[in-house]
Amino acid sequence: MSPAGFRDITLGGIGDFTATPGWDACTGLGVPDGQALPARLVPA
Repeated sequence: MSPAGFRDITLGGIGDFTATPGWDACTGLGVPDGQALPARLVPA
């Protein structure tokens, strides 16, 4: 599972790397969520 503010990518791959749930060498943390990420960056 990716941290809040990111959408996990679990399908696909590039070269020797395959996307899997959570962090992976292919997609890292995932794709930033344009609405959730800014909310995580602003102190509550």
